[in-house]
Amino acid sequence: MRFRGRDFDGSGVCVAVVDSGINPEDPRLTTAQVEGWALTMDATGHACVGADTDDVHGHGTEVAAVLHRRAPGARLLGIRVADADFQTTAELIAAGVESACREGASIINVSMGAADPGRARVLQESCARVRALGSVVVAASHPDGRASFPADLPQAVGVLSHPDCQERLFHLAAHRFPPAEFAHISGKFVAPGYAAPNGEGDPAYLGSGIAAAEFSAWLACIAEAQPHEGVDVWLETLRHLALVPDPEFGYA
Repeated sequence: MRFRGRDFDGSGVCVAVVDSGINPEDPRLTTAQVEGWALTMDATGHACVGADTDDVHGHGTEVAAVLHRRAPGARLLGIRVADADFQTTAELIAAGVESACREGASIINVSMGAADPGRARVLQESCARVRALGSVVVAASHPDGRASFPADLPQAVGVLSHPDCQERLFHLAAHRFPPAEFAHISGKFVAPGYAAPNGEGDPAYLGSGIAAAEFSAWLACIAEAQPHEGVDVWLETLRHLALVPDPEFGYA
């Protein structure tokens, strides 16, 4: 990423991918620094850590490949919380977020979400805790603009996608997209949601999960460029760099 006349690649920044795991053998990740673990919930409701970090679905590897392409210098933590059907729980996502922060991740990418407001509180508590410690959760917003957590939490950063957004970053600034009229999309970022599945063929539109990864990569580059600043300054920098679209802009 080019910023203030210099190129940055996320070096020195740790980005966590709370997802279905990461396959480090994927050809797109041969030069990536990848570590990780798996989390499961036992019968007593406690999170258990396992060493089996294989990607059981493929989604997490796609997210990691996008991150590595945009920020090849960043260290990646793959935290598996989803099963082979890409199913998980708010409790497992929350445990993944907090364990990533404890391991030193400044940016925690969650390219998934829960639509049930009843599960929002456990995610809010985790997002608030890691934000207080200097980390931030970047989460995929609902593709239809409906409520989704953790993307809609004030302690997290929600990222949308749109087929017309292919290269640039947009910000849906509240003064142009007031919450009373635009509800859950107000204040969010819009990033490119395109990637080539398995790294082959032409890029396809894959939605907000990929857009969140793009944003996380840009944020990692800004974090490298501003090592003595914190999350609030990094986000404000990206708001200044982003374009504010016309309110007639459509979303998907």
